[in-house]
Amino acid sequence: MPAPKPASATAPVTTVPVATATNVPPPSVAPEPKAPPVFRLNGIFYTTVRPSAIVNGLTLRLGDEVDGATVVGIGRTTVTLEINGQRKTYTLR
Repeated sequence: MPAPKPASATAPVTTVPVATATNVPPPSVAPEPKAPPVFRLNGIFYTTVRPSAIVNGLTLRLGDEVDGATVVGIGRTTVTLEINGQRKTYTLR
């Protein structure tokens, strides 16, 4: 069995890079859940041709959007909004 060779005095020295914490993002805090928007039906202008409604003070027609909701129906006393894929009907009081 041959004897191990001694390390050469001229062998290159390699350094191992050290990780620093400068590229680590700060810990994130979970955001508080947002309250769902509040919708107030203020009025309806009903015609069979082009009905419109006042929601949160804005005059809207079918397909219009308000605070992330889309107007999908306007009746004589009701307005239906689609919010995040769910429909909710509001009645004029």
